[in-house]
Amino acid sequence: MTGDLIGLTVLVVLGAVVFGLLRYLSRPVVRTEEQHRRSADESTSMMAAGVEALNGAINPSASRALETKRELRRGTFDRKREGAKGIGDDREEQE
Repeated sequence: MTGDLIGLTVLVVLGAVVFGLLRYLSRPVVRTEEQHRRSADESTSMMAAGVEALNGAINPSASRALETKRELRRGTFDRKREGAKGIGDDREEQE
């Protein structure tokens, strides 16, 4: 009988802890609209990341273009790196 009460007590305490943790994790985060917009602008959604990866696999030049955009934003773009083309470079190759 005492073993049953101890087991029941452990289960009740464990259930209360799980319930408390779930309530703690499900509480809403209070943020201002500015914080929300900033975090939304900084983060890439999983859907966008998946589409970007698929597009990079299908169209490698689009992947290079996205990398160039990232480098331009960071300020680390090197215009004279090997294989870099400018806007008018295609016309010179055709002639």
